Amino acid sequence: EVGRRASSALAAGFALGPEGTIDETGRDGAGQVTVFSRSSLSDWTVAIALQRSALNANLWRSLEWIIVGGCALLVLGAALVALIGTRIEAALRGMVRPAIALGHGEQVVLPPLPLDEALDVGHALVQTAALLRERTIQRDEAERAEQTLREAKRAVERSEAFLRGIFEETPDGILLIGPDCRVARANAQAE
Repeated sequence: EVGRRASSALAAGFALGPEGTIDETGRDGAGQVTVFSRSSLSDWTVAIALQRSALNANLWRSLEWIIVGGCALLVLGAALVALIGTRIEAALRGMVRPAIALGHGEQVVLPPLPLDEALDVGHALVQTAALLRERTIQRDEAERAEQTLREAKRAVERSEAFLRGIFEETPDGILLIGPDCRVARANAQAE
């Protein structure tokens, strides 16, 4: 196009500003896009015209690569989500038996777990089970001691009732003298 006059559309674009883009029909009748820029130092203007079909083909190729790359990233993301989800699921499933054992008061055995957070929770379950076992043993010992104390109290009450019966029913007079030499108790015969 060197030496030829600019098209009327391009000449009109030059009048609008120092830079711009013009959609026009080329000499061969095909649509084209012309981009121009005028130098601020000289009066020269550079214009580049591309056939719209060539420009669109490059844009479509770029768009195809973007779509392929996006799909590849989507598949990779889904695979990572599946992998991480599987690890989380395995960790949660691994803690089910220890949690059930804790609920039944049984010994908690922690399986190997794939996540550090799950291991932390598992160790907390083991510590809770040990504390629960310790508290259960203390409670059982306290209940046994309380039962023993109740039985001893009943035995003392029976013994006191027996002695009171003897004390009151004996035909002899009985006096109970305290450490201060005073009569603390006397049966009916002594009175």
